[in-house]
Amino acid sequence: MKCSLKASSKAIALIASPEAAAHCARPVGFALRCEDLANPRCTYDSAAVVGYEEHTILVLPLEDYREQLTAFYSDEMLQRLRPKARRVITSALSKPLLDFPISYPLTWGIAAPYSEVEGQVFNAWAEGMPASIYCTAHAFSPPDRGRADFLWREPSTVVAYFLGIDNVYFWGITHLALLMAHEPAYTLPSQILSNQFYLLEDKKFSTSGRHVLSMTDLLQNYSTQAARFYLALSAPETVESTFNRGGFESVVSDNLIEPWNALHALLSFGGQPAQIQDADSERRIAVVRQAFMDSSSLEGFSLRDLAKLIAMHLERLLRTARTGRADLSTVTAEFSSLARLASPLLLLDGLTASFPPALHLAADRRPIEPDPLER
Repeated sequence: MKCSLKASSKAIALIASPEAAAHCARPVGFALRCEDLANPRCTYDSAAVVGYEEHTILVLPLEDYREQLTAFYSDEMLQRLRPKARRVITSALSKPLLDFPISYPLTWGIAAPYSEVEGQVFNAWAEGMPASIYCTAHAFSPPDRGRADFLWREPSTVVAYFLGIDNVYFWGITHLALLMAHEPAYTLPSQILSNQFYLLEDKKFSTSGRHVLSMTDLLQNYSTQAARFYLALSAPETVESTFNRGGFESVVSDNLIEPWNALHALLSFGGQPAQIQDADSERRIAVVRQAFMDSSSLEGFSLRDLAKLIAMHLERLLRTARTGRADLSTVTAEFSSLARLASPLLLLDGLTASFPPALHLAADRRPIEPDPLER
């Protein structure tokens, strides 16, 4: 890997939150030089005097990888990105790329074992890609084949990023260049899927401000299916979205629990396997299956669309069952097929049986207490 020693105070600063964006007059996810910050201040000690020092550090000269980065971000690849991620990447490549610090003169971190930068530590942001490579090997079964990075060098490996908009610059530019800097080459991502910020009651999550909702708190009161359905339906895929306590129960009940259980009650006549009755039913099942596959693929991945598909087809099947426009055993077959397709999102149990189980809003089928998500 080609790294350089440079004397610089020009470290990268990343705009990683809406508050920082407001103060810096730059959008979330964009990088800038530290010396371009206007009136910088210390967030830990407001009385501290902030200044600049020049140090010789180890950097990755990103501009040396412009040709490879530009080739990677072909028109086709750019069109796969969600709009704001595409904006971050095109903006970065439209101007000289900033050097990426590999080491810093700090006291916290992993010591950089190079005499040229003695006493310095690795930039924690430079550890992200090696950590990901190691973690995939650690999670792989059977055990690795002698190298922690063997999966990332397999021609058949497919790499995809799922990340927030605040990480697109690092993973889409700097970490990508880290992969390109090695020979033989590592497998590059075929898809980069980014989300916007997820809010709580239209405000940023804040642990210090006690404006927070943990999954532990959520699942103490609501079922796994209810939580996963709501989070998917409200996923911030292209714009910011919010978790709304007041609307949670009505959204989940109206779109999932009530139609699902109404179908369950109408169709649970003995729990025997239903046979598809006609070609029309077979065609409908195939069409629905293809829609789920499209929204589960890397090219078209969308949790929102998957949740909407579940709600839409529950409504259709319930209407069909109630109006008698099809034999109930045919509707049962379609309902069972829909449940299997929805299972990866909802984590359904009992699908080895012949009939989908009923769903519950509350965790452990317990009554919902008033203001269940308040600490």
